[in-house]
Amino acid sequence: MGVALAEAGQEILMGTRQGKIIRFPAAQVRDMGRSARGVRGIQVAADDRVVGMEVIRPEGTILTVTERGFGKRTRPEKYPAQRRGGLGRLGLRITSRNGQIMGILQVHEDDEIMLVTDGGKVLRLAVKGISVIGRITQGVKLMDAEREERVVSLAKVAERGDDSEADLGFS
Repeated sequence: MGVALAEAGQEILMGTRQGKIIRFPAAQVRDMGRSARGVRGIQVAADDRVVGMEVIRPEGTILTVTERGFGKRTRPEKYPAQRRGGLGRLGLRITSRNGQIMGILQVHEDDEIMLVTDGGKVLRLAVKGISVIGRITQGVKLMDAEREERVVSLAKVAERGDDSEADLGFS
């Protein structure tokens, strides 16, 4: 699912498909050896699964994207701090209109993201155009998806800039 280095003063945020999000201090995750199984970050229901994990960094917002192409950015402090291993709090209102959460990412104002659907649509968009809104909302439409189409991939674009030949490596 994900791995990241965190220091004792930082916080970890994890999200599930059904909209539960937990934020807890990284100090609650003890150092372990390579063969250890780890510790529980969030309790998940039998029909749920973890879809993302981020180490919270200054000035970032948490981007939540749903399978129907909706999304929102939320400041990390809007998610109440809890103890590691809890149930989490509702982080996005799941409806048939927006669908379940497919991923979460920590983003900054100058980042760009890419969304890909199972129907082959690809969308690149600037994060600054996505609204920063509260914790328990449905989000805003980021991408038009057909009735049976689902967003299956979310990623930050590594390079910034326009799609000129120089950026794409053509000569």
